[in-house]
Amino acid sequence: MTAGSPGDGMVVDMDCATSRNLQGLEDRVRLTLIAGDPNSVPDNSPTLYRTDRGSWVVQGWVVTDPEALASMKIPDGETCVEIPDRMIPFFTQGQ
Repeated sequence: MTAGSPGDGMVVDMDCATSRNLQGLEDRVRLTLIAGDPNSVPDNSPTLYRTDRGSWVVQGWVVTDPEALASMKIPDGETCVEIPDRMIPFFTQGQ
C-alpha cells in the first residue's frame, strides 16, 4: 500500500477481505483514502478508507486490553482497533 495525502482521492488495491465476510464478493477490495488523523505526526494514523463495496476500512491503534476484548466477544476472523473521536466527522466525507 502506498501513502497519500488525506482527501486526495488516492485509490489503493488491498486484499483485506476474509472468507468469513466475503459472502459472494471478490476477495479484492478497492480503497479510497478519506482521511488520516490530522493530529498524528508524521504519518496521519489512524486512517479511514472507503471501499468500492459500500463499506469502510479503519486503520487504528490495536486494542490489547484483555477485559475490553473479552467484553466484545470478537469472533474468529474479526479484530478491533481504536480511533479517536476527532476522526468521526471524516466518515461523512466518503459518502
